[in-house]
Amino acid sequence: MDNLLVDYGTRDLSVRVEDLDDRARRSEAGSGDLLIAAVSGITQRSRAIRLLAADDDRPRAAADASARKPIAALPQYTLRSALRRQPSAGPGGAAESLGLDLSLVSFNDASVVPGTASRNTVSLTPDGAELRKFGTQLSVPGGGREASAAALRALADVSAIELFGRLAKVPYWSCFGAAPTDAAVIAEVQDWYDTLASRPTDLIGWFQQQLRTRQVYEGPLDGTVSPPLKEAVARYREALGLTREPKLTLDFFQAYLAADHQALAQRLAAAPAAVPAAARPLGQAATQAPSPTAVRPATPAAGPSSTQQSAQQSAQAPAPRPVPLDLRIGAANEAQRFARGDAVQLLIRPSRDAHVYCFLQDENRRITRF
Repeated sequence: MDNLLVDYGTRDLSVRVEDLDDRARRSEAGSGDLLIAAVSGITQRSRAIRLLAADDDRPRAAADASARKPIAALPQYTLRSALRRQPSAGPGGAAESLGLDLSLVSFNDASVVPGTASRNTVSLTPDGAELRKFGTQLSVPGGGREASAAALRALADVSAIELFGRLAKVPYWSCFGAAPTDAAVIAEVQDWYDTLASRPTDLIGWFQQQLRTRQVYEGPLDGTVSPPLKEAVARYREALGLTREPKLTLDFFQAYLAADHQALAQRLAAAPAAVPAAARPLGQAATQAPSPTAVRPATPAAGPSSTQQSAQQSAQAPAPRPVPLDLRIGAANEAQRFARGDAVQLLIRPSRDAHVYCFLQDENRRITRF
């Protein structure tokens, strides 16, 4: 799952984790620590998910405006969870089962994020625990109290993979051995596409971000159609074996989620396409062919070998100077003042590729990253 988040360019999802709701019976794992451990395990390499504890009171720093305030991170989502317990029916009856329900709530307006809820159940048996996902039987060996704790950890892992896979729209089912042709996978991909297509700007924006991650599109992520985006879509459709046309269809969406993008990157690199100047970020130069001197074969001569000469020249050559980073920042509508409740949209143009973070300093001089 961590590799999927890297491959699909998922990053900077800030999530506030609430305590686990275990109303039936409080256990040693009945806290947000269980989910924090599960989520942190799927983001070690990608750093895609930023976890914030529910009892973190840094946003409510002291009222002294003159004191130095810590920088708080405003979460995008709140992760809510509930643990369900079904006791055993006795000898010969059904085994005890544990169910974990996860849901994401928008931190901004407390609305449930559609299509991300996860609901999984694990059955405890004398020999261990069992959980089924996409038709695959996942088993946790052992018995007794240790098996119950291990089952809870496995349940949290599976549920976290499913929830964040749905949020990021990455093919998380591959973590459980499911194929793109599995009926449940086909149905889920159809739901994802229908949800995105119901708001065309979301569908366009998702593909803009993905094709930019694949380095075939360099235009803005604004949810609008442009000639560079059309060309990028047509190129990637062709690389996937589809018709070369600028259409964001269901078959393109399905093929994209099932593709080996590393192999496609090598294929596309063999025939790069020029990007119009209007689509390049401010200050970025067009890709140029290598200088003939860079590929000229060495001429045999007396003295040190050509390899040694190249090494000596490289050692003597000055290190390239870093390209300075300049930013053009302003409101999207060029507004200078805003009334209470007005939405603020920023237009930021860097002179080179960069990750941009935005901060707000309020009237109490408290700084919040938003």
